[in-house]
Order: sequence, then structure tokens, then C-alpha cells
Amino acid sequence: MVTPGAVGALAVWGGADLSDVGDQLLARVAEQELLARLPGWRISHLAPVGWDRQAVSGLVAEPLGAREHPGRAEQISRAATLSVISPAFPLGGAGLGPRYGDERAAGAQPWFHAGLGEQVEREHPVLLSAVRVAAVPDELAALASRAGCVCVRDFESRDRLVAAGVEREIDVVAHPGLLLRRVVDFDTLPVRRAQLRTLGELPDGGEYVVLAPGEHPPPVPVIKELLVAAGADHLVVFGDGPLGGLPGAYVLAPDVVIEDQLAVLQGASLAVVTDEHRAAAAAGLGTRWLLVDPTGEHRPVAAGFGDPGQLAGSFDDVAAAARTALALPAHLPGAGGSLTAHYDRVAEAAERALAGAGRDPLRTVGELAAENRALRHAMWRLRERQLVERERLTEALVPATGGDLTGELDRLRARNAELDARAEQLQAKVQECERELLAWQQTKLVRWTRPLRQAYARWLTP
Repeated sequence: MVTPGAVGALAVWGGADLSDVGDQLLARVAEQELLARLPGWRISHLAPVGWDRQAVSGLVAEPLGAREHPGRAEQISRAATLSVISPAFPLGGAGLGPRYGDERAAGAQPWFHAGLGEQVEREHPVLLSAVRVAAVPDELAALASRAGCVCVRDFESRDRLVAAGVEREIDVVAHPGLLLRRVVDFDTLPVRRAQLRTLGELPDGGEYVVLAPGEHPPPVPVIKELLVAAGADHLVVFGDGPLGGLPGAYVLAPDVVIEDQLAVLQGASLAVVTDEHRAAAAAGLGTRWLLVDPTGEHRPVAAGFGDPGQLAGSFDDVAAAARTALALPAHLPGAGGSLTAHYDRVAEAAERALAGAGRDPLRTVGELAAENRALRHAMWRLRERQLVERERLTEALVPATGGDLTGELDRLRARNAELDARAEQLQAKVQECERELLAWQQTKLVRWTRPLRQAYARWLTP
């Protein structure tokens, strides 16, 4: 039994440092579902680059770092009771360097294939939660064989593990995006759409179709046929691309926050997507969707929560496919039930791990300082984004008021410049404080008394 009042720590490994729908959905759903079952627990995120990225656009996540770094596995194991691997990208797939545009991500990729190592995992369990498997290198087969739980989000992934010699129970669940109601308040999504309309990011009226074209957008005549089939007047495109020049098209920036992306998806009459994650998000929102997947990479996952009529192999006859998809429910009945049972099992494994550990994991001063630095950077980025959006809103209102707000716009720009200067001064002060903290940590007094302080902390822990 877990000691009354004991609190554990759980680390979720994924792509929480990216703003893509899939990376954010899997990280946020795992966090919220587990917190609902493990009240009071501390859940942190680990990602390939984490808060070391130049632009923090997702959740605050600790960098995994290179796997060959000495002592890093033990450091991760001390900071949490157990780890849950749940990335949006497939295990055994392409390298993460191009995905991030950062070679540090390539150095962190082996963590997702090999875990912490058999010896460390005897005291710190590692679980595979709702993963997709593209290939099974020897390290991944060994990890899946010893992991505390193995759960995949499509039958092809299970078959690949079995073919690689993994002889154990492997659960297959639907995409976690079906449970996004814990991630975002649905009542606020219409308000967000209204704000996006005011900013000119969405059409003022009429139905619209969302298109996430991926790397190979369809030709303009096909898009026009699609709009007619869906009975829509406008097109909203996710991501940059040549479709931005199509009359009636609105282009949503690729790094827009996840809540705005979900708000746009929810308001669409139809979402035509090219990846499993946006299909799952649309299904979780109750929006009709159509997955166009020429390579067949994403269809196995979408088949777990969608009808075959919602899956297409190309854009050749997308208008007819759209009519079929519009007549189908957003997702198969009961598709999310397997996910609920899965997160129940993960929570039970966490409680067993905490009981075996016998104490609450501690965090070092250096780890807390790094996380605080990342939080400050994320808040600075959010403040900068809010100032830019306010300025764009004021610019949009000036023509409608006959120039009465011109003075306000000038004052706003001056205020933004002043705040930027103050932010730079504060950043310099923060860096100076961090240098002083680092110097203090390197003093003999701190270093020589560390073993005594750690032993005293263990003695006080019930």
C-alpha cells in the first residue's frame, strides 16, 4: 500500500516542445488523464530539445539530452517514480533532426528506442503508451519486452512488434486525441473563433472547410470542387503553402497555439487532413473529417476510430469522398473506451511503482532553476505574442473608425517598444542572478555538505 499522503512523480516522454497538433495532444491528454487518476502527483514532460529550443511554442518540457551522456539515465530515474513514453512521431521511424531542425533532437532519439536501460528500469519502470511503431530495431524490441506496459494505437504496430519477437500482451487503443475534452474547455472555443474573425484570420460569415494539405497540396480546381461538395464558401488552410493565393482562402500560421487550432477545427463544416493527429482532433471535437493519405502511413491509426468512408488514398476524387464523409459520424461509437481502460492501468502501475520506491523523489536546485528559467522564457514569448495580436487588432479597427484610433495605435507601438526595453533589462538581471546561483552551487560549503543534506532528507521522508 502507498503511504497515506505520499506523492509520486511521473515523466511523460514525447514532443511537448513542439506546437504541432499531434505533439500537443498526446502530451496534454496523457497529463490530464493521469492527473485525474493520480491526484496530487507531479507530472513533468521530457522532450528531445525541450526548453533549450529557441522558441518555446508548446508545453514546458525538460530536455532529454543525448543518451550517451554519462549519468543522465540515473538523473532521470531519480527525478520521477516512472516514465511513460508517448510521442506523436512513430518509434523506429525517420530521424528527429529534420523534424526539429536541430541536431540535438537526433542525439535524444535513442531514448525512445532503448529507454533508460535494463538495470535502471528495475527501480524506475518505463511504459509504452499509445505509441505507433514504424520499425523495430533491436533496442526497441528489448525495451518492449521488459516495459511495464506496451500499448500501441494501431494493429500494424502490434504486428511489427510481434514479428520482431516481442512475446507479451500488447494492447491496441484508439488515438488519445479522442479524449481532448480534458485538454480544452469547449465553451471557450466559440469565443476564440470570434477573436480570430476580428483579427481577420477567419471569414466573417459563411461555412468554411479546413484543409491541412501537408507536403503535396491538391490543385486549385480540386479545392473548388471540394468547397461545392461541402456547401462551404471559404477555405481555411493549416500551414504555409501555395493555397494562400486561392480566392476565399485564409491561412492559419503553423505555430498558432493548440487552443486556436482546435477552435478553428471545431467550427469547420468539414476537415480534410493528411495526418492521423488532426483526424483524431476533429473526431474528438465532433467535426466531420476526411483523411487523405497517399502513402498509407496514417490510415491504420485512423481506422481505429473512423469509418472506411472517411479514408481516401488521394485527392483525385476528393469531392465525392467529402460527400461520403459528411454523412458519417465523427468517430465510431465507443472508440474512446479502450483509452480509458489503458490510462487506468497506467495509473495502477504508477501507484505500484511509488509503493516500491518507498519515498517521494526529490528535485535538485539546478533542475528547479532550469525549469524556472524555461517558464520565464515561455511567459516572455506569450507576452510578446499578446502585444503583437493587440497591435494587429488595433490596426484592423483603424479603417472602420475613420482614423480615430491612429493616436492609440501610435501610443501602443511606443508602449510595446518600452516594454521590450524593460524586458531586456530584466533578462540581464535574471542572467546575473543565475550566474550568482551557479557560483554558490560550486562553493566547497555546498558541494561538501551535499551528501549530508541528501541523507538528512531521506531520513525525514516517511
